[in-house]
Amino acid sequence: MSHSDKKGGADPHAINSATQPAGTAQPDYKAAALDWFECGLAVIPIVPLLKKTAVTWDPWLADLSDKKITEYWTQHPAYEVGFVVSEDLIVFDADTPQAVAALAEIEQAFDVTPRWVHKTRRGEHHFFRRAPGTYAKSDAHSIAEHPERIDVKTGRSIVVLPPSTGKSVEMREVEHASDLSEASQNLIDAVFRHNGRPEPRPAPECTSRPAGVEQQSVQQRDFELLIELLDPDCGYEEWRTVLMAAHHTYGGDERGLEVVDNWSAKGKKYDGSAELRAKWKSFGGHAGATVTIASVCHIAKDQGVDLGRIKGSSWEAFQVVPTETVEQRESAISPSPQPQHGAPRTDPFQRFSLTGKSAELAKQVADEVFVFEPLALRGQSTCIYAAPNTGKTLLVIKGLINAIAQGRIPPSHVRFVNADDNSRGLVQKLQIAEKNGFDMLSPGHNGFETTMLPDLLIQASTDGTARNLIMILDTAKAFTDLMDKTKSSTFTRVVRKFVAQGGTLIALAHVNKKKAVDGRSIHAGTTDIKDDFDCVYVVDVIDKGRESGTCVVEFNYEKRRGSVADTARFSYRVGSGVSYEEMLESVAIVEATEPDSGIPMAAVDLDAEAISVVEHSIRSGQCKKADLVKALRKHAGLSRRAAEALLERYTGHVSTLSKWNYEVREHGSHCYYLLIEPAVIPDEGASDSEAADIAF
Repeated sequence: MSHSDKKGGADPHAINSATQPAGTAQPDYKAAALDWFECGLAVIPIVPLLKKTAVTWDPWLADLSDKKITEYWTQHPAYEVGFVVSEDLIVFDADTPQAVAALAEIEQAFDVTPRWVHKTRRGEHHFFRRAPGTYAKSDAHSIAEHPERIDVKTGRSIVVLPPSTGKSVEMREVEHASDLSEASQNLIDAVFRHNGRPEPRPAPECTSRPAGVEQQSVQQRDFELLIELLDPDCGYEEWRTVLMAAHHTYGGDERGLEVVDNWSAKGKKYDGSAELRAKWKSFGGHAGATVTIASVCHIAKDQGVDLGRIKGSSWEAFQVVPTETVEQRESAISPSPQPQHGAPRTDPFQRFSLTGKSAELAKQVADEVFVFEPLALRGQSTCIYAAPNTGKTLLVIKGLINAIAQGRIPPSHVRFVNADDNSRGLVQKLQIAEKNGFDMLSPGHNGFETTMLPDLLIQASTDGTARNLIMILDTAKAFTDLMDKTKSSTFTRVVRKFVAQGGTLIALAHVNKKKAVDGRSIHAGTTDIKDDFDCVYVVDVIDKGRESGTCVVEFNYEKRRGSVADTARFSYRVGSGVSYEEMLESVAIVEATEPDSGIPMAAVDLDAEAISVVEHSIRSGQCKKADLVKALRKHAGLSRRAAEALLERYTGHVSTLSKWNYEVREHGSHCYYLLIEPAVIPDEGASDSEAADIAF
């Protein structure tokens, strides 16, 4: 029978209502942590949504007290609550209806009833006290591959507690963990047999497999001491072996991830915890040869490490596993079918082949739908670079509103992450989001922080929710350092994985303070965003609207994929009396009515001095290209290339931006004339010496 129908109606200690008063948007995690600590649990803060501890385990647990808990959660009230499962406790985690039913059947067979059950988003947690002399270890399984299996948490494992996200107290009949129902060795063995695992037993003192060295906690201690002697900047194969051995040693638990993350972070090659977490998750639930601490010993010896430096460890008991077992395990991760024709292929790339999976991948590909017409498509990554106050956020929000109103995208798919506003601006845009039905997130609110984004994107990439997400990041610099190649490259790899699973992401970023030679804006930071994103646009102001009251901006592509526009112009109202809502309502696409050069007004302002040099030279009779270049170099301080570029930039027919044109005369010489004056071509007789006498 299932215990989900057993209610603790007389239980005065239920955490659910006690920590979540009516009308409170956020649970009182501090009160919950203190209550659970009083119940005998070693509580620890959890980063919201990530099931990741916010502190290092051992220093936190060393002097855990009511005072320490109160001080921490007073400073971090949004952090959720978990606990480190001790050696004398065991939690059976049933994540599916099949697993819940199987666990109830096993409990009934051994005539044991749990007195403490928590409801989770997918199933139940059953809490037990381990009988003296029992042996157990943590064990985790893939829900997709084995929905009937039961995860086991014991001996330095993490369990998230109510009122954290998705957790609630279903039934609790005891005041303290010491009063829990007892789990016998027979019960533990039955769970492991049900999971298709060997019955857990400590091995003899000397064994060929390190998993039996006294107790698992001893092995974990030895592992932590051992990797401190290893170089974290070792080769990729060695680094991966250490990770896989850690995953085996800690049973896939978060503690093991924390240990290898701290070790990896000491190296120069460290790419961040998000990438490492993704690799860690990929090891769970796979078959194949086991990679153990013995393999790490092998690496240590190759690096010249003296294992005798680690006192109290019997390294000779470990069987040194050849590094080839790493390859065997990797091949078990995603075995590919052998080709239908010809001899079987055994090259190292075959197991990664996608051939035969086109139908499956096609389901992940988003239709070519504009999220921000005509520049950003669904299922792509797009970055928009613009200077402050050019309207980039305004225009993207308007694009989203149009796409929602026209039924192209569901508003429930949009997550606008506003990390570039003050409190007034946030409220203003939040009201717009609420009116149009999409979600807005902001750092420092509801437990969300910018550092959580990579892990959340990876989570969406692995759990199948990416294809239903349209992420807007305003601005990109809040989530990565665009000036740091390593950090920005790590960020773009996470984005690429997210987009590869059908996700959509639009990032807003700033331009460089300096302009390009042609006067246009250029992106700030390294080229990683441009290299790795699908589409990149740079925005320039064409008309600031000081006289007309209408600002005109132009988007020009630097990289594009799909049927997006090369360039697009938008207009919107500006002025001291124009509200943000009025600006938003006034946004319109501007159709080019004249084939002008599209030179940004900012560039004209920047080039004003050089333009006056050219105009003065032409009026003084110096109209040849060579004369004008010489004058620009002398009086405007331009290089030859910049001078020639400026002449070309403002050459054209009569328009608001072109300043001059030229005629080809004898010997192919270009003689320039001003567009704002009668087209009088001066005589070509002016000499270089006369040109030198022109005053500015």
